[in-house]
Amino acid sequence: MSGRGILSVVDGLGTTDEVFARVAEVLAEVVDDARTARAVDPTVDTGAVVALSLSLAFGTALLRSVGAPVPARDGWDDLIGRLVASTAPPERDHDGTH
Repeated sequence: MSGRGILSVVDGLGTTDEVFARVAEVLAEVVDDARTARAVDPTVDTGAVVALSLSLAFGTALLRSVGAPVPARDGWDDLIGRLVASTAPPERDHDGTH
């Protein structure tokens, strides 16, 4: 789901608690969909991925709100890409082992 997709999910919700709950729900759905597509290892905990995602988002917002430096876009995207890739199921050899 794109960043705009997330924004459309929370459009019209009133309280911060409602927005937070809905965003967490959508993130969980994204993780579960990725698991179904075999892009996320079944042993990866959905709640942990949601908590990490929200922590990164809120932490970045906090850094920006106090004028703290944030990483360059390319470096950030590379790191996040590596984190996401680390949730993939392990590749199997031809004999079915890791």
